[in-house]
Amino acid sequence: MSNTQNNQDIENKASLDKEAETFVKFDDEQTENKDENTIDDEIKKIVGSADALIKVLEKIAPEVNSDKVVNPEAFLKIIKPLCVSVENTLPMLMECQDNLEYLKDDNAYVLRQKVAHIEDDLLPPLLAYIREHDKKKD
Repeated sequence: MSNTQNNQDIENKASLDKEAETFVKFDDEQTENKDENTIDDEIKKIVGSADALIKVLEKIAPEVNSDKVVNPEAFLKIIKPLCVSVENTLPMLMECQDNLEYLKDDNAYVLRQKVAHIEDDLLPPLLAYIREHDKKKD
């Protein structure tokens, strides 16, 4: 009876070892998953930042195109630093887009569209408004 008991113990131990093997992850495997998660999180943050920037610019752009601006001097004090910030952010967004294209990530196309929308549609009217009002001051 003790012989069969020993055999059962050995089988139980072997089955526990097999279960443990299926859940063992090495340190480098764990860091790879963490790296993938942090990269995905970083991509989401960058795309989210581009979305937030677009949202702000879309709210301001109609004001520029119409004569709804009540206090042009105050408005200029708001949009000048904003335009500088946008112009400084665009190279980072483009670099991220290039990196995503290199990685063949689907978000590269999305980010490219957002950058193009900012560059072509939203920023030029603001810059034209600034130039126009700077000329009026001179």
